[in-house]
Order: sequence, then structure tokens, then C-alpha cells
Amino acid sequence: MSVGTRFKLELPSRKTPTVPINLLPQELVGEQRTKRYFGYATVGALGLVLLLIVISVLQHLTINSEQTTLQQTQAQVSTLQGQVGTLAPYDQLKQTVDAKRQTLATALTGDISWTRFLDDLDHRIPADSSLASLTLTAAPGTSPDGQVSYGTVSYTGTVGTFPGLAGWLDTMSAAKGLHFVYLGTGSKTDTTPVSFTATANLTAAALSGRCQTEAAPCP
Repeated sequence: MSVGTRFKLELPSRKTPTVPINLLPQELVGEQRTKRYFGYATVGALGLVLLLIVISVLQHLTINSEQTTLQQTQAQVSTLQGQVGTLAPYDQLKQTVDAKRQTLATALTGDISWTRFLDDLDHRIPADSSLASLTLTAAPGTSPDGQVSYGTVSYTGTVGTFPGLAGWLDTMSAAKGLHFVYLGTGSKTDTTPVSFTATANLTAAALSGRCQTEAAPCP
């Protein structure tokens, strides 16, 4: 290093803090601040008005939609009312039919199906017996053993032997719709078969059931 060389030492500069200085009069500063606040208020008011406009438009659209739905519903109601009006005669006819059916149901309470009874008797009567008479009576009452009876059947006939008569009574007792089949009289001679009379009581199984339910046949 040569003699006389100079060294320059540079120290870091220190920043001087900046202090804002407003040389305007206080009246102008207050006026600017007021204008700025007024601008903020104006923007907020415009935003609120815009929001209210959007809400109003949405409500208007909703009201229009509900009015359209109401008009469609009213049109459907009007159509249905017209259809109901055209069906009124059929409703009156149905009421008439139902009333007549109810009258028949009342009249046919306890009605006995004699056709079914006679068909079953024809299949059950023993081959060695015959009937001279058959009396059928439909009259609600009570059988001798205290059970409900819907009528009685009275038999008059003949059978070959007394054991055959016992078998005849057992066969009749097993018939559907009969209850408490009992012997009235029985007699026999050396040259004739057993002559007898018998009576049976009718149960609910012998009823025809006509008009008693909605699905039951009705004359």
C-alpha cells in the first residue's frame, strides 16, 4: 500500500421519519372529510336500493308463479266439479240400489238355502230307506238343547230295520246345517219295515246368505 492513500469510511444513513403535513386550512380539511363520508353513504344507499329492487323482482316473480298455479288449480277444480255434476244421476242410482239391497237383506235374514239342503239330503239318505213326507219350516227359535235354531225339518219315512233307523239318524246328524236330529216315533211289524218320524233343527250353515254381504248374490 502506498503512503498517502486515503480511506473513506461511509456510515449507513439514517432515514428521517416522514411526517404528513397538511397546509390546507382546517375548514377545507373538514369539508373534504364530509364529502368523503357523504360518498360512502351514497354508495351504501345505492347498494341498499339495488338490493331492495332485486328482492322486489324476486317477490314479483314468486307471486306470478303462485297466481299461475292457483289458476291451474281452479281450472282443475272446475273440471272436476263438472265431472261430479255429470255423475250425480249415477250416485242417486247407486243410493237407490243400496237402499233396495238393504231392504232385501233385512227381508232375507234367516233365509234358508232349501235347494242346497235338498241336494245334500238326496246324497246322504241311506239306500234302504225312503221318505214319505218332508216338512221344512224357516222360523228362528231354540232347539231342545238350547242352541239357536233357524228352522226345523220334519221327516216321515220307512227304513228296513231298527239298526238301519239308528244309522239313518246318524247320517242325518252329520249333514251340514242340521243340529239335534231326534226320533219322534218308530214302529215295525213282522211284514212291514220300520215306520218313523224324526225332527231336526237348522243351524247357520243352512242359511243362504243372500244379500247379507256386499259380495253375496242378491235377487
